[in-house]
Amino acid sequence: QETEGIVGSAFQGVLKMYKDIKHRSIDFGAFVTGEEARFDRELMQVAGEVSRELLSFGFLDVTSVEAQGSSTPAQPRKKQTGVLRTNCFDCLDRSNLLQQQLAWVWISAVFTAWGGEFAQMLKVRAVPAPKVGGGFSDLLGAFGDLVGGESHGHSGCPALQGLLRSSWADLSDALSMQYTGAASTWAGILRQGGRSALAVLEKGWNSMNR
Repeated sequence: QETEGIVGSAFQGVLKMYKDIKHRSIDFGAFVTGEEARFDRELMQVAGEVSRELLSFGFLDVTSVEAQGSSTPAQPRKKQTGVLRTNCFDCLDRSNLLQQQLAWVWISAVFTAWGGEFAQMLKVRAVPAPKVGGGFSDLLGAFGDLVGGESHGHSGCPALQGLLRSSWADLSDALSMQYTGAASTWAGILRQGGRSALAVLEKGWNSMNR
């Protein structure tokens, strides 16, 4: 769009001053529709636009143990060489969705590198998450149990990923309350793993509150 193009061009001009900074513009809406059957795949596709750069940064590993009695501090096994920042032109929700997916890509890479019980954690499947909130949230939760069955609460994704999504959705709600007075319109979709019946009802309710 014209306004986004103006801001984007100005940003690119500033970045020319810094050789070590890379900038990518991503049309989030072109990748992610939120449809339940494609939600995980769509998020991986949009995250794939910057995953190579993210994984090339590595991670800080300070799990080395000092030799007993040694006066020399243990050195990190690995060091992180970069950071990634995400910004959305006009929507915190889209930025939040991309951030949590990039966090999952990074956590998966780290736990796979560590191996053992960490790698195993990536395979443990989730069970339906407990309901939180009250009032209308409880009503929506009850309705979701009736129409959503086993899809309620990340039952199709690894438990660790479900926990990460719930944490990011809570963050999205908290920030949205500050600037709109209502919960995020995408948090429910993130918690449910797509546009389930419960997620659609919750989004409609939050949209009316806004």
